[in-house]
Amino acid sequence: MVQKLLYLMVFGAMGGVLAWAVNEPFTSDDLTRTVDWGALTRFGATSGMLIGAMIGLATGLSLGTGKHILRGVGLGALIGIFGGWIGVTIGQILFSVFGATMPIIGSIIGRIIGWGAFGALVGLSEGIIGRSPKRMRNGLIGGAIGGALGGALFDFLAFTVGTIFGFTLGAESEAGAPSRAVALTLIGAGVGLFIGLLELITRSAWIRVIYGRNE
Repeated sequence: MVQKLLYLMVFGAMGGVLAWAVNEPFTSDDLTRTVDWGALTRFGATSGMLIGAMIGLATGLSLGTGKHILRGVGLGALIGIFGGWIGVTIGQILFSVFGATMPIIGSIIGRIIGWGAFGALVGLSEGIIGRSPKRMRNGLIGGAIGGALGGALFDFLAFTVGTIFGFTLGAESEAGAPSRAVALTLIGAGVGLFIGLLELITRSAWIRVIYGRNE
């Protein structure tokens, strides 16, 4: 079970990194234009798909059969698309509301709650795959915590690492790139960690099954 926990956390984090790498070339920090809902939909759906697919892969690998791997990756990607899309939409709305009422503090609070909502929906979508209320709860909590942490670090990283990053590449307007990388990685890792961790600590019985080379 501990091995599965590590699988879920590491592969979830890898899904977040992949989501950042795929989305970043099409993402801009230009705050002077209106919200591009099409770009947000792409960002959320792609992020949810990749994080979901990687966590599904981890689940399949822990079970040790090709059938489980294919099912985990396919369902994880499919449901993750909808979770990511809905999550990023809710997150943007919350960010806009808080940012409009309290321009500076509100933006920070909005990022924390917005990224938390995004992560929660991605995590919830992972729980749906297992058709288990407990797994849904675990994924929702893990994604919310990971997303909120990413949102809390977002502005700090943008003003420190992001500023250096932007000037180094001659793209000052893209200082949010490191922040998005950390936020997405924490969401993926948080979803995987809490799905596995809460299953571990709430389990009432253990059964060890020996089946060929798989244990």
